[in-house]
Amino acid sequence: MDWQHLRTVLAIGRGGTLSAAARVLGVNQTTAARHLDTAEQALGTPLFLRLGGRLQPTAAGQIALERAARMEAEALACQHAIQDEQALLAGPVSLTATEGVVDVLLAPHLSQLYARVPGVRVELLGSHERLSLQRREADLALRLARPRPEPEGGQGAETAMVTRKLADIGYAAYRAQGRPASACPGWLTYSTAWASLPEAQWAADQPEDILLRSNSLGSLVAAAVSGLGWLALPCYLGDGVAGLVRDPRPVPVQRELWLVAHQQVIRLPRVRAVADWVGELIHQRRDWLLAGESPDLGSP
Repeated sequence: MDWQHLRTVLAIGRGGTLSAAARVLGVNQTTAARHLDTAEQALGTPLFLRLGGRLQPTAAGQIALERAARMEAEALACQHAIQDEQALLAGPVSLTATEGVVDVLLAPHLSQLYARVPGVRVELLGSHERLSLQRREADLALRLARPRPEPEGGQGAETAMVTRKLADIGYAAYRAQGRPASACPGWLTYSTAWASLPEAQWAADQPEDILLRSNSLGSLVAAAVSGLGWLALPCYLGDGVAGLVRDPRPVPVQRELWLVAHQQVIRLPRVRAVADWVGELIHQRRDWLLAGESPDLGSP
């Protein structure tokens, strides 16, 4: 039984005439009559009798009207529930991560998230600054180290947080394409404010000089491409930079990628939806993040 035919039966029962039903349904009277005839043939019994210029339901017609009304109510309830859920999924969600994670891992795939959750509006905060989730400076964070709670009220404290390890990130040494290793006199690394980063510490321990320090990843990459010196980068990032090649020397640096959210904020459906998408996106690309192999480009 076609639901459209039952809708016509319901409209006739409420309006009393084919013309009234046709107006409600936005069809012509001939179409309404055809739907009624098809429904009666499918059920094997008349549903209406013409009395005094109006269509009155038979006993079978009354049963059909009652059941069709219930089906309509369920359909409307389903529609309203979905609309309510979509409304809960609509709105802003801010996510903080390093520039490399934002630019290479997240931003190129956001269209997939928007196709899944059309009402969400993401704010990507790419920075090495540790934005506070406690103070709601961001809703979600991707951290390149296991989150550690600090004393209550301490700077950067992340108590009452929900954390999840997503992947391990491998590193390699890169130099300008076409420039021999012997022509690279030293290293490019982060400014002293970020000297505690594992990759910066490793570069500082190498026998070659530190030629350039910067708080901008883009500046370091540009200088490396120009041939100024070596640069230790995450494999997933360095392998994708035109003009850079990997050096065979091992870089014994491996960092963990963690998703962090405040336990109250993650309860918001739109924040949970973004967090779930991020988790799926990174899960599909774990091998790439560790070793720089080609990422799985499937949609999470």
